[in-house]
Amino acid sequence: MKIFQKIFSNSSLVYGALAFFSCAYASEVFYFPTNNQSPEQVEEEKGQCHSWAAEQSKFDPNKAPSSDELAQKMLAENPAPEMQGENRAVARGAARGAIIGSTVGRWNNNDRTQAGAAGAVAGAAATAKAADQHKQASAGAHEQKIRQQAQAQLDKQHSDFNRAMQACMETKGYNIR
Repeated sequence: MKIFQKIFSNSSLVYGALAFFSCAYASEVFYFPTNNQSPEQVEEEKGQCHSWAAEQSKFDPNKAPSSDELAQKMLAENPAPEMQGENRAVARGAARGAIIGSTVGRWNNNDRTQAGAAGAVAGAAATAKAADQHKQASAGAHEQKIRQQAQAQLDKQHSDFNRAMQACMETKGYNIR
């Protein structure tokens, strides 16, 4: 039990194992002839079934993009959404800064106009920085979502292709393992 706790306490090991085992389409499928087909006939029928499966599934694993390539294409087609109201937020930050600056200026018997202007600049800068950080975090989340969608799409396409390939090979008299 302690061994399993030690193994599973290291999350990177667990995630690595999950990533390895989640790539089901990367495992090799073996076709065993049941009708005394020759090695040449086996290869010919594999090629025929590969073409048929690619046509049926609309996916050819030999021509498929990598997950990263597909994700880049999807990101180009679906860029991260722009933040709405960013300029209004900066203006509100400037207004709040001006109010605070002018109030502080009055308490310290300073020039309220000058203190208000300094507060406006500080408020606008702080709000702009916060908006930029939020925008970067949002873009990162969007990219992660797109990458997950790309991987899921490829997994489904590989699965559909493999099912079609296996169905074809079974009809030609092969056991599949």
